[in-house]
Order: sequence, then C-alpha cells, then structure tokens
Amino acid sequence: MYALATQLNSTNNRSLWLAILGLTDQFIHDRIDLARYNADYKHFKAEVLNFNMTTEEQLLATPQQRDGNPLQQGQIEPSEELRFFMYRHWNLFDSMYHSRFVAVKLGIWTAQGQHQLEVLLAKMGIPKAECQQPFAAMQRQYKDELATLLDAYGRQFNLTNLHYKSFITRRGALVVSAADVVTAITALLESAAPDLEAVKRSADGTVGDLGDQLRRARQRHFWMAYDALSTASNSAEGLHSSLRFKNTLILLIFLRVQR
Repeated sequence: MYALATQLNSTNNRSLWLAILGLTDQFIHDRIDLARYNADYKHFKAEVLNFNMTTEEQLLATPQQRDGNPLQQGQIEPSEELRFFMYRHWNLFDSMYHSRFVAVKLGIWTAQGQHQLEVLLAKMGIPKAECQQPFAAMQRQYKDELATLLDAYGRQFNLTNLHYKSFITRRGALVVSAADVVTAITALLESAAPDLEAVKRSADGTVGDLGDQLRRARQRHFWMAYDALSTASNSAEGLHSSLRFKNTLILLIFLRVQR
C-alpha cells in the first residue's frame, strides 16, 4: 500500500508510520526473517529521514546529547531496539523474563532458567535494584551500556542478536517503538471478551445473548485498536493490556510445566 501511495505522490508521516507498523508486525510475529526485515528497514529509514528532516549527526547523538532536543509529537526517528517485551514501559528484569526470545533460549519457565537470567544480569554488573525499577528511572549509565553489555555477555547464555534497528515516535507523553504499538494493538484485538454481567441481566442468558455480547466486544476492541494507531490514550490501554496478558500467559505456562 505504501508503495502505491508513493507512486501516487500521496505519502506522509502517518502513512509512513502505518507501513512501518506493518513491517514490524511481520517481523516480531516471525512472518519474515531478519534479512528481509533489514532490507525493508533501509528503505523506510530513507523515507523517515526525508519526512522528518533528521540528520545523521542527530541520529548518532548520545541520549545525553539528545536530552535538550527531545522527540517531537508525531515525529519518527530510527532507533536501536532490544528484543525485550515492552521494556520502555516496564522494568528490565520483567521485560527480559517475559520476552519470548529470552524465554526460549533460557527456558525461563524453569528454576534453572530464571537463575540463568539473574546470573546474566549480575555478570553485566547491573544491580538488582536497577533491574527491578521502571526502565525510564534506571541510571543513565546502565541504559547507555546495555546493548554493549548484552553483546559481551549474552553469548555465554546462547543469547545473540538481542537488538535490532527500528523506529520510535511520540504519543502524548509516551515515546513508543513500532514494536510497542504492534504489541498494544495485538493485545487490544485479542483481549475482546463478552460482557458477562450484561448477559446475566438479559431475560434468560441464552447462548444468543452471549454471542451478541462477544460480537459487540470484538467490534469495540477493533475500533480501540484502530484508534491506537494514532491516539495516545488507546495506545496506553493497549500497552497495559499487553502487560496483563503476558503476565497471565507466563503464569499459565509455569503452572503447566510444574505439573
């Protein structure tokens, strides 16, 4: 679609962001491999530079240098993303613990896997208190060195390719990555549930009433997900839904394994 819009000379930052979300959705849900993703990323990076007038000097600036020039509302910038579950909106330990990529490599649902994660963070020299507080509140030195430390020590735990190139934008007070938005939208679409209280209040609580409530819930969540493409409030709701869903999923897996 974005290629067609380009041919019609009708592209803008919004359509570019939607195309980036489409690419990211394919990548994080394993529909394309890293090589194909990187090839398309290069194309979209050129488009981002074109629409957002971001210079290479700005891209290479450290976080400290960028503090005086924060990301503007709706602006898109290239970024280096960690393959940890919504780490910007959680803490480092939980985002790694709930990351599918890390879970599969370490067997995080076992006591040994959890111990390995703790050992990795200890070898990286990041205090436990720093790992368990909100990522945004972590000391700058740990955040700045995180990717380098992961490259240095991750291989000992069969953890490689822990970061990839992507894009970020600002939604209200939130700075979100493309993966954050895709994850939030997925959670909104998949968390639709019927209003059981409404079914109980119906005349006889028939299956038809339950089916109607489920249909209404799906419609409501579809439009919430649609709005989350561009609004901060529904993006935040989607982020919270993702965190709740991931917590529940890991707990169910853990209980199943322990049987």
